[in-house]
Amino acid sequence: MPAAPPGHVTFTQQGPIRSVAVVPGTGEVLTASSCDIYRHRVDRVGRVLPEASASCGLLRTPQPLGGMALLDGDRLAVASGADLLLYSDAAWIDAPSDAAPDSADALPRPLAPQQTWAPEAMGLVQAPGEAALPRPTGPVRLMAAAPHAPLLATGWASGLLAVVDAVAGAAVAQWHRAAPRPTSVAWAGHDALLVADAAGRLTRLHAHAPHAAGERLLSGRDADGWGVPHAAARIACLAVNPHNPAQLATGHEDGCVRVWDQRAIRRSSGGDLGGGGGGSGGAQPLISVYDVHQGGPVWALAYVPDRPGTVASCGQDGAVQMTAVSPGAGRGAAWVSLTSDERYGGGMAAVGARPSNVLPLYSLACHPDEPWLVAAGEAGALLSVSTEPPAPASTSRHAA
Repeated sequence: MPAAPPGHVTFTQQGPIRSVAVVPGTGEVLTASSCDIYRHRVDRVGRVLPEASASCGLLRTPQPLGGMALLDGDRLAVASGADLLLYSDAAWIDAPSDAAPDSADALPRPLAPQQTWAPEAMGLVQAPGEAALPRPTGPVRLMAAAPHAPLLATGWASGLLAVVDAVAGAAVAQWHRAAPRPTSVAWAGHDALLVADAAGRLTRLHAHAPHAAGERLLSGRDADGWGVPHAAARIACLAVNPHNPAQLATGHEDGCVRVWDQRAIRRSSGGDLGGGGGGSGGAQPLISVYDVHQGGPVWALAYVPDRPGTVASCGQDGAVQMTAVSPGAGRGAAWVSLTSDERYGGGMAAVGARPSNVLPLYSLACHPDEPWLVAAGEAGALLSVSTEPPAPASTSRHAA
């Protein structure tokens, strides 16, 4: 049996962790669950340090957390209920983190944000030409920071999606998608968003085109035509390859990671909102399918910075999977599984072992400069995994 890639699991003080982030400058890890954000000091391979003070509460929000994102590496944006909170570097980076675990300072505490933005204060409206948006809009469900600009893509439970300028605290663009609701959002370059919804549709929106309808890239009908069963077409997460912006990876509810050529998608769909089929020039929009998470949906994925063309993913099966999706990305795929099964030490399972008592993983984040990532999920579990394992060949079904 092949050896599993190096990995280590720490069970934090938190309940289910819904969001995780790596702080570029310090290498610390932030985890978010319920109303609490914790910070964790880690070693050079992402493992939480053994000292009792390595993990401590950073802040507690007034309302349940809907997400968090790092802006410019040192400013922290947090969704609390329907509001956005911005913490400056002085507020959270310099917060004490060496308290003993049994002291009051080890628990999350209210931390005054630098700015608080309510939906109506950001200039969000009901629809073009209408009055300011009244509460409630529902809590924030989606959040993604632009790669090189202080912009936040933010989605509310009501279906409202907006791009917010994190300096001015104002919406620069907004769209209304009451049904079907958006399920995932990712930046495609500096000024475009890719938005997936519960109907399996994928739409490209332009961040500086307020109220614009956008360009439909995928619909359920497209997916059927390209060999993707309609029930499997629903996208739970997505990511754009930073080294090849034309390449898009999507994680689906059937446990598969699918890789697409955005250029071929746009030619096939014709750019209209009705979708279509029959690409031009014989280009195939769906490049490959990787059946890597057999226990349920893929909840998070990302392109690995130090391995161009490699996608890391995690899901309901409790596994972290690294899959080579581009030529030259390295050998195949390898995975590490987080499990509560005592047969596997209550922590790690070897490659090829499919334990039944798994703990789902909901979020992952890669270190931008070092070869490791972290994933987090149920029971406050924080799993660190090397991104340079010896990997067996991946199971791939190439599109015809």
